[in-house]
Amino acid sequence: MRILVVHAGREGQSAKVAAYAAARLRDKGHDCDLADLKDRRETDPAGYPAMLAVGSVHIGRHESELTRFITRHLQTLSKIPTGFFSVSLSPGNAPGHDDEGAMRQAEAFLRECGWTPERVETIAGALRFSRYGMMTRLFMQQLMRRFGVDADRKHDIEYTDWRNVDRAVDGFLEAAEEKNSASP
Repeated sequence: MRILVVHAGREGQSAKVAAYAAARLRDKGHDCDLADLKDRRETDPAGYPAMLAVGSVHIGRHESELTRFITRHLQTLSKIPTGFFSVSLSPGNAPGHDDEGAMRQAEAFLRECGWTPERVETIAGALRFSRYGMMTRLFMQQLMRRFGVDADRKHDIEYTDWRNVDRAVDGFLEAAEEKNSASP
């Protein structure tokens, strides 16, 4: 199966998760095209039998490029199996994690877009101090201190559980294959 994997983020963790997901799908024998929605090149899901979107959350909202992409292609996406991975500091082993809050953010995004993917997952992200501006570095360091984390602004901290990403990709693939086999 040929699968489109799109991503939108700011500091690179969503891109890393998307590339990892695409590699896992390839390892399982599928062709994947990986597209960064911030590239400004038009990406069209038409012609793909499945699509996975990976997007980051900042200040409670997903990237506008992802929102525009989903709403622009909603009709196509409603005809194929799709998945959505929401990357933030809320789920899993991230400081102050809030799995339910992370899922609420993902569900709010889906309602805003009017999209109902077959698989929705929340993925723990990363603190990318090396990519933040000075004010963001200070803000994030203060935020982490509130959660009892002594975050050194000189080093990035990755919270992504790659085994969880493996399970999420496998779950998406299972749902996609099931929907495609049920289609006439």
